Amino acid sequence: MNFLAHYHLNHAIRGLPNDRAFVVGVALPDFWTRFSRSHRIHWRTVRGVAPRNPDEAALRDGLLNHAAADAAFHALPLFARWQREIRERVPPHGVHDAVERFVAHVGVELALDRALLSRDAALADRFYADFAACDPAWVGDAVAHVGGVQAPGLIEALRSFCQRAYLREYRHPLALRTVLERLLATVGVDAPPTAWLDARVAAAIDVVREEELWPLLSE
Repeated sequence: MNFLAHYHLNHAIRGLPNDRAFVVGVALPDFWTRFSRSHRIHWRTVRGVAPRNPDEAALRDGLLNHAAADAAFHALPLFARWQREIRERVPPHGVHDAVERFVAHVGVELALDRALLSRDAALADRFYADFAACDPAWVGDAVAHVGGVQAPGLIEALRSFCQRAYLREYRHPLALRTVLERLLATVGVDAPPTAWLDARVAAAIDVVREEELWPLLSE
């Protein structure tokens, strides 16, 4: 799942409190995908570390919550069905197998966030308000301890993430295609043809029905 689906699952479906450090912890793995591939969160450290204070404990709980929710989501037959339907509607047409599977996978997750925003336009605003309530300098120090990673530029990247607030744009299909292109660029892969990506995004938007998902992840 992506930022907004995690946030909705935890606070609208499961009724967890909007603890600011927990919200940041849940969001960090998705943020990190766009932030750095050379400085990674060390999950063995996350699982074994002793937090130094309650806020660090909440951030650690958020990281672990993200990992558990993603594992449960990715194991669902519904997730596999959504990807299969997207790939059937828009065949690879010469796009490399690994790339087109990646686009189907991430396309589902982006379409899920878009579906949530289409129903609740203020969702991104609530997410950013909770995320921005944590001082970026504190987050950098906490991640260094809880996640075992010193990441140059993290504080500035966290501030930019809140200032740009690009998740608000996920209502627009063009924004979803742009995210796919940027994610592929981070791993040095040329994006497939624009028309093909646009067709995949349109298929994902049509296939993904977020109301089908939450009863399967409510506990």
